[in-house]
Amino acid sequence: MSVNMVIGKFASLPASALSKVLSASALSKVLSVSALSKVLSASALSKVLSASTLSKVLSVSALSKVLPVSALSKVFSAAARPKVLSAAAISAAAVLACSCRGSASKSGWDRLLDSYSDNDGVRQMLLVKYTAGSNADAEFYIKDKKGMWQCLERGSAYVGKNGIGKTREGDGKTPVGIFGVRRAFGILDNPGVSMEYLHVTETTYACDEEGPYYNTIIDTREIPHTCKGEHMIDYAPQYNYGMETTFNDSNIYPEGSAIFLHCKGSNPYTEGCIALDQEFMKKILLNSDKNILIAVFPASLAE
Repeated sequence: MSVNMVIGKFASLPASALSKVLSASALSKVLSVSALSKVLSASALSKVLSASTLSKVLSVSALSKVLPVSALSKVFSAAARPKVLSAAAISAAAVLACSCRGSASKSGWDRLLDSYSDNDGVRQMLLVKYTAGSNADAEFYIKDKKGMWQCLERGSAYVGKNGIGKTREGDGKTPVGIFGVRRAFGILDNPGVSMEYLHVTETTYACDEEGPYYNTIIDTREIPHTCKGEHMIDYAPQYNYGMETTFNDSNIYPEGSAIFLHCKGSNPYTEGCIALDQEFMKKILLNSDKNILIAVFPASLAE
């Protein structure tokens, strides 16, 4: 029996019933996009719908799992692309494919810095170059008065105990991508930062449970919530100084929470954050504004 005959025979059935007897390709000929999205998985939809159409029915998270970055970069505007790239935790080479200006002789990291050279709003970048295990090299760059990037500090860093490439809450991985900062924080007094600084106290918690406060830092004196997340003051010296990143900025459970840049502790790894020596962390705080970007990728970034 031909596909057309099958379609003609079953076209009067509801979408849920049709999905049991017709292939995704056949379904796409008799169902609307809206109906298709209700009966097919994201993976199946990606085989029968264009990237542009998919972007209208799938979330960013779902899109990132079924579309290559080349397709994502065409679907989203340049203004929206940085947020999408972070949410999708896109591979290093793919990020550069969106921003490279033909300087093939430069390393991937140099091209990444170059892509922000003309952006007056971004004047600091922390490059976290993942090497292996839970280890990385960190380089802190600031833009001089001529708009040229200068490396102010270098040092070792720890990332998640299971490496990089975070996909869900509790997987022990540090997310890949380019992230902003919501604010700075610390158990120690504000050393003199220019951005908002949250002083961590006995009532400060990093909420990691499903609900309205997921992936936020709360003060239980102000918010009547019995939080089961991190009691942040217990994490010294890790939280002596830190920055709260914009990873999972929409606070969608369970995509991951409390991804911080903070000081090293006694373990040579983190649960998903990025850890630096305390003096390095302090130097970043003292030389950064609220628009600092943190880039986490494999050390061999598109070389």
